[in-house]
Amino acid sequence: MVYFKAVASGRILVTLFEYDERFASKYAQHFVSYDYRQPLQVASEHRGIYDMVIADPPFLADECLVKVAQTVRLLSKNTTRTKLIVCTGAIMQNMLFTFIFRTPNSFSAFTSELSQDQATPISLKFRRVHLLTQFRNVHKCSTLWSLEATARVDQHGYRALRKTMRKKRPLTAAYDCQPIVGPQIVAIALAESFDLLTIVKDIRLVQVYQPTCVDEESDEGLHFVPKEEYIIEKEAVREFFVFADGVVVFWGMESAERALVLRCLERHTESPYDSRTVEEEVDTMPFALTDGNRTQINSGQLLLNVAKYERGHNSNFSILERYSFSHGMAASVKVAIWESQLSEQAEPLSATTKALSKGVIPWRRKHALKKTGQFSALRHSINLDCNLLNTDFYWEREELEHFYEMALRHFTVPRRLKLLNSRLDYCEDLVKLIDGMLSHRHASTLEWMIIVLIVIEVIFDIWSFIDSSPKKVIVCKEVVDTTN
Repeated sequence: MVYFKAVASGRILVTLFEYDERFASKYAQHFVSYDYRQPLQVASEHRGIYDMVIADPPFLADECLVKVAQTVRLLSKNTTRTKLIVCTGAIMQNMLFTFIFRTPNSFSAFTSELSQDQATPISLKFRRVHLLTQFRNVHKCSTLWSLEATARVDQHGYRALRKTMRKKRPLTAAYDCQPIVGPQIVAIALAESFDLLTIVKDIRLVQVYQPTCVDEESDEGLHFVPKEEYIIEKEAVREFFVFADGVVVFWGMESAERALVLRCLERHTESPYDSRTVEEEVDTMPFALTDGNRTQINSGQLLLNVAKYERGHNSNFSILERYSFSHGMAASVKVAIWESQLSEQAEPLSATTKALSKGVIPWRRKHALKKTGQFSALRHSINLDCNLLNTDFYWEREELEHFYEMALRHFTVPRRLKLLNSRLDYCEDLVKLIDGMLSHRHASTLEWMIIVLIVIEVIFDIWSFIDSSPKKVIVCKEVVDTTN
């Protein structure tokens, strides 16, 4: 992040808050060390003195946005007047020239040789609106600018910035602004399925994580934990489960690390989902390790009892409990993907019903057949082609089924599945109705064609009967062979 400080002399002084210490060698007098993971650890001489803030978050994950916004509010001179500009590093250089119309002498142009390979969420362009909303809710500034969305040209030919209209704050903003404290469970569905055999051979994963099959008799799930040299806190849970049905569930992993793992897993997907759908349909839940009597969900947080095991959360039984709960969360996020797919496929049906109410059949038979295939394929995926809803794994492990059902109940998976199938029934009935109308219309067209042909034949017969004029007839005698 870069902060501009206005002074009486009119000169613009620049202070660079950056995590990478290599910037200190180039801009020693402007550099201030900053770590977004500790948003409130800022020196007192920098607090409440800045009139303008240019924020360039390193990641667009919710956790990073909230923490950066907390720092922005801490450094702002007046939270109701301070101007906030949200941008990305790709347009930082142009923005500096755009706003102050020159390159400041105190912060000369510099081309960094740092690596640009940063871990970022999938499809960043869909997080732009959320990014602006997140900063508005936490920072509460009166002027919020987005360079990519509000750029214009002023009368002098310079690209200026247009203020965004301030909207009334929604009632739910109080909940949206509350940062999530503690580790989280994050379930993400990337594709219809994973190729687990190639995942365990991925050199980028096995160099950092140790893969293990959950069950010797089943190849539906993998468990990954960091190798010994990559473990930061031995008492913390940091792992992820990969399911063959295209879902990965993270436990206690930061957004940057999750993004790196997802980038590796994308290469082993089959029939990947749209990036927008993947990003929107994510299930999360905070968790904590406790010494309570039993594992339970309290106030939306999973409380894991690991004290009953000698090795704590590293015990195989504890890992299987987390796998069972992950199994339920994976089923929930998979159902969310199906719900999104059904909503997308059923959206055109609204215009179809309106056309039918006017006596018009807007489809052709090929389109009706295509829609029938889409809904049938989705129903097949839900009821027959997904092992996440299969409980065969728990036939001989009844004590683990409790954790699987706990996740299903919390995310209301049974009710959502029932509603999903009922919506599919309606869509298929409507398609069948239209297909029946098209078949009836086709049969009616054939009947009329036959009737027209019969009428034409009758007309020719009547014409030949009415025509009584004499006709010349030539009678040929049979030729007799006289050679014999």
